[in-house]
This record gives sequence, C-alpha cells and structure tokens, in this order.
Amino acid sequence: MGDYCRRLFKAWRENDKSEEKVQTGDLDQDRFSWKTLFKFAGPGMLVSIAYLDPGNLLSDIQSGAAFNYRLIWVLVTATFLGLLMQVLAARLGTVTGQHLALLCRAEYGNRTFTTICLWIVTEIAIIASDIPEVVGSAFGLLLLFDIPLWAGVLMVSANTFILLGIQYFGVRKLEALITILVGVIGVCFLVEAFITPVKWGVPSCPTDDEWEELVTNNCTTSDIDYCPENFCGGVVGGFVPRMSPDTKMLLLATSLIGAVVMPHNLYLHSALVLTRHIDRTNPIHVKWADIYNTIECAFSLTISCIINVAIIVVAASVFFPSESNGYNVVQHLDEIGFLDASDLLATIGGSAKILFGIALLASGQSSTITGTYAGQFVMEGFLDIKIELWLRNLFTRAVAIVPSLVICLIAGTDGANTLIIVSSVILSFQLPFALIPLLKFTSSSTTMGIHKNSKMMVITCTALTVVVLTANGFLVAMTIFESLVGWVRIVVGAVGFMVSILYFSALGYLAWRPVHAALTSTGSYDTLIDDEIPLDDHYPFDDDEEDDDEGSPLDLMSD
Repeated sequence: MGDYCRRLFKAWRENDKSEEKVQTGDLDQDRFSWKTLFKFAGPGMLVSIAYLDPGNLLSDIQSGAAFNYRLIWVLVTATFLGLLMQVLAARLGTVTGQHLALLCRAEYGNRTFTTICLWIVTEIAIIASDIPEVVGSAFGLLLLFDIPLWAGVLMVSANTFILLGIQYFGVRKLEALITILVGVIGVCFLVEAFITPVKWGVPSCPTDDEWEELVTNNCTTSDIDYCPENFCGGVVGGFVPRMSPDTKMLLLATSLIGAVVMPHNLYLHSALVLTRHIDRTNPIHVKWADIYNTIECAFSLTISCIINVAIIVVAASVFFPSESNGYNVVQHLDEIGFLDASDLLATIGGSAKILFGIALLASGQSSTITGTYAGQFVMEGFLDIKIELWLRNLFTRAVAIVPSLVICLIAGTDGANTLIIVSSVILSFQLPFALIPLLKFTSSSTTMGIHKNSKMMVITCTALTVVVLTANGFLVAMTIFESLVGWVRIVVGAVGFMVSILYFSALGYLAWRPVHAALTSTGSYDTLIDDEIPLDDHYPFDDDEEDDDEGSPLDLMSD
C-alpha cells in the first residue's frame, strides 16, 4: 500500500502543470487584439475574488442596513483605490519579472530585521483575511444545510485542500474555477437586487426653500438627505460623497476600505502576471503586456464593484428602517449579522435565503484559495522558502482556525460577525505596509526604468495613502475618547500614542528610504551601493530621463 501511494504521488508530481506559463503569442503588434487579451485574462479575476470575500459581504450588509445607501461612494472610492494599486502591482511584475515580496527581500536584505517585520505584518494580514473566509463559509453551510457553525469551520478548513488540487492541472484551470465562483456570487446577488424593491432616487438636489421645508417636516439631521426620496436619495444619492462624525459610520467606512483593498492581494497580483510568458527585453512586448493586464484588471474589478454595490442596495432596501418594512428586530443595525440578513431576505422570497447561502459559501471558498496562493508567494519571496500549497494552507488555516473556532464556540454567531468586521479593520491598518513599498518601487527609475510611474500617478497614490492613514488615526482617536472614560481613557490613550509613534515611524522609514534594488540585464536584482553606477548597465531599456533614483515621495513630486 505504501509503495502504491509513493508511485501515485510520483506520477502526480511528474504531471504537475502548476509551474507552466501561459503562452501569449507574438506581442509585436500595432493594434489591440481580443485574442491576445483572452490569453492575459485570469489574474485579475483571481485578484477580484478578494473584493468579494465574506468580510466584504458583511461590511456591505452592515453599511446598507445602518446607513442606507450613504456609503456606496466609499465602496466605489475604495475599489478605485484598489484598481490603481492592482495596476501598479501587475506592472511591477510585468516589467521586472519578479513579484513584490522578492523585490522587498532584494531591497531590504535577506532575512534582515526590516524584511522579517514586513513578512510578519503580511502574514498577519493573510491570517486576518482568512478568518472571514472560514467563518463566512461556515455561515453558508449553516444557512444551506443547518450545520452548526463550529462544525462548519472544521469542514471548510479541510475541503480547501481539494480545491487547491486543481492548481496542479495548470493555472488556467484554477482561473476558470475562480471565474465560475465569481459568476455564482454575482448571479445570486444580482437576482436578489432584481427582486428587491429598490429606491433609485433622482440626481437632483433640493433648493434652499425645499431644504427649509424638509426641516419643517421634522426630518432628522442624519436622514435629511434622504427624507423625501426624490431629493438626492436612493441609490443615486449614495454616489454623492458625504460623511458625518459618527464613530460607527467611520468604523464601517474604514472596514469597507480594509475589506476591499487587501495587502496580500498586491503581492498576489504581482506574482500572478508572471504566469504569462513575455520577452521582457523587448519594450514593445512589455508595453502591450501592461496594457492587457490593465484592461483585464479593470474589467474584473468593475464586476466586483457592481456586485458589492448590489449587496449594499439589497441591504439598504430590505434592512434599513422605514415605515414600509417596519423593521425593528435588530436594535443596532450596524451590528447585523449573516443570520439576521438571511432571515430578512427570506421575507422577500424563500429563494433569496438560499441564494444568499450559496453566494456566501462560494465567496468563502474562492477567497481562501487565492489567500493560500498569496501566502505561498509571500513566504517564498520574503524568506526564500518554497513550500507546497497544501502545507502552506495547513499553516495559515491552523492559525486562523483557532480564533474562529473559539469565538464560534463561546460567543456564537454574534461574536463571529464581530470577528469578521474587526479583521477587516486590522487589514486597513496593515495596508500601508504593502502600499508604500509598491509605490516606491514602481516610482523608481532604478527599478522600473522607462516604465516608472508618472508624477500624477505618484501624487494620486500618495494622497490616497494619506487618506487611509488619516481615517485609521481618526478612527482610533474616536474609539478611545467615546468608548472609554476616566483613567482608563488616559492609560489607553497613552499606550495608543506610543504605538502610533512606532507605527508612523515604521511607515516613515519605508517612505523616505531611497530605493537601491536595480534590475540587471540578466533579470536579477542587485543592491546598488555606488550611486554613480550607470542605470543603463542595470536595466535593459534606455531611459531618456536624467534622474536615476528617488529618495522620498516629496522628491518624486518635485523632480
């Protein structure tokens, strides 16, 4: 029996196609080709599933339930931020032939303090993203088959190994599986949006006299924008940016950003584009590959954004209190969970609850596949350790299953819902540790040559990063000063201040440290010590610009 298993495993390994690259054909072309675009299709869809994981679903549901359609603009903005970052990640891999984790090791040193810290932060982000995937899949099994939540956690932790086995038949098979699962999620929620009575509103705002009439009619301050549904209300009004100094609203907005733009997704995308074979010594090939990757990514993330908006629309239409639905089951609408959502969806039709369970299960299972895939690249890149996907999945799942199982056993469904939102907020705080190295590398002519970011792209991405950091800091301050009192507030505030100093000091070091990793003509990375070494000796393309390296983001904007 043992000999048979060894021979079977050997045959399996000999037929392993996971490392095969997809042939893209001749890129010496002068016009766009749909056939070539299809060959590049796939990485963007794998990345987009992270935008549809159970953490996103719960954040969308709670946002719609608590604040109607108001946070749609936050979701769209976060998706746009994600698109910019994903395009940069794909461009980094396309131009350099190396993914972000490998570049970080080349830049900060092999197993140095900085490299180890970045690896630990990224691993925490992967584990934090895996928790909603485990819990969300368990909720899906609970809704569909009435399996206890704790048992569902154990079941979904095991069946991912089977799904990951598809990767051995080639990356295209895995991409096809994820595309099917995204389609399942999209169909489920779009059907629910179709059968739900949606208030679309009109894109016109009231005049001063009409505002005065609204106030006279006793509209509350928080709901004045939506009091008459034909004034800046409904879905249309949700695309208008507005935010109130409400801790719960800010918490949900921050969790939306953290749930949509995941740090490990940037590492994953920069590695996935390497599955396409291109000639990186030919600038025309690199240019067309970048164009096709950008189009494919934009298409995939647009689909994910439409699905997320549909979820908020359904939640706002069904759960948000109004005279028509008389909803008063859950006192705190921003704490509504998956079970509450399924029970209320059942009121618009029995099929709605089933569709929700199917979408939840598909979301969790597809997300955990890509999360494991990203973890393999992260560990290989930062630590130069390559392990099998099943072993990587075992490591991540063994760590993530502990808090998930404990919370499910002790706190039940309410605790599991809270755990998902907390994990999304954690991801938002860890996001800059991936954004800053990515922005630094893609803005450096030393690393990217003629394909480096434009000044406008640098300014835009830097501004968006500052917005994320500001929102995170404001959230912490509001939470401390509103939820704590007396000496506890002072102690926690002092500790939080010290942690904030360390946090922003680490980010400042990453932001202002000059880039030294340069691409050589052989396609490997060296660390430049002598600034006078010509760029042309380290990069296969000719760079007409005179600036060789950049120090800080301020230097990038001024040169």
